[in-house]
Amino acid sequence: MSLKIDEIRSFVAVADEGTFSAAARALGRSQSVVSTHIAGMENELGFKLFTRGTPALLTPAAETLLPNARRVLLETSRFESRAAALFHTPNPLLYMGIDMGLEIPMVLDLLRDFSRHFPSAKVQLENISSSETNWFFRRAAMTMAVIYSLRSDPECEERLIGLSPRVIAVSKKHPLAQRTDITTDDLRDYRQILIIARDSESAPPITISSDCWEVDSPQWAIGLAARGIGWTIVPKAVALTQPGLKSSLALLDAPMDLAPERLVLRLKTDEVPTEFVDWWELALRKLAIRLGLQLPDNH
Repeated sequence: MSLKIDEIRSFVAVADEGTFSAAARALGRSQSVVSTHIAGMENELGFKLFTRGTPALLTPAAETLLPNARRVLLETSRFESRAAALFHTPNPLLYMGIDMGLEIPMVLDLLRDFSRHFPSAKVQLENISSSETNWFFRRAAMTMAVIYSLRSDPECEERLIGLSPRVIAVSKKHPLAQRTDITTDDLRDYRQILIIARDSESAPPITISSDCWEVDSPQWAIGLAARGIGWTIVPKAVALTQPGLKSSLALLDAPMDLAPERLVLRLKTDEVPTEFVDWWELALRKLAIRLGLQLPDNH
């Protein structure tokens, strides 16, 4: 299957505008071009995307695809912005990703200290989820990231900073929070909020309940759990650092064996100055202590 980005743009435009002619005006293209894009996409997928008429209504299959199409366009826009930044700022010294699960004020303090220690350093930052890291390293020239991750990447060097146990997070008002020892059968009785990775290389989530909602970040999962919508499996350190939610969350020991989440410094060794790497490793180890992480044996 080989879909073209212009076809996806036309698909989203027709869905948003309601007609092929309005989509063409929004895109600055002719209606015939938009029609050709939709026909090509339908031929590639093997099913219809719209009912023909006014307005053009999405078919059930197209409704399912639309959120994914929007995400493709978002990632394309980010890629184009990154390419433009590289053109205007050749060879930035540090293109760095920061995991969304890390508390922003803590990270901002680290960045302030880094700028004081290396006042001439050029830095470009991206707030990313761990499942986006591979994409940024392989396709967007990211050189270093601080992330929570269950798996290592054989193509990059990693410095293990600390380990956080994974726990069951629910609202304090949730029935599960009232129990002293929960079982897997208990979890099956209530909605589970699954964290679905954005890349195909990540391990699938542990699915226990048949009633599931899917989100793409621990922050969404924790926020929904705190509001009583369901339960979720998250790193304890991430749950404890979500602004305004700690008081409404109950963190329960999981009734199954769960590998701890790893906070790691991932990097492309040959593309990051050694002094930068050493500084961040030391600073992050101090942060790990503040977060209550288990430190690696070689610390």
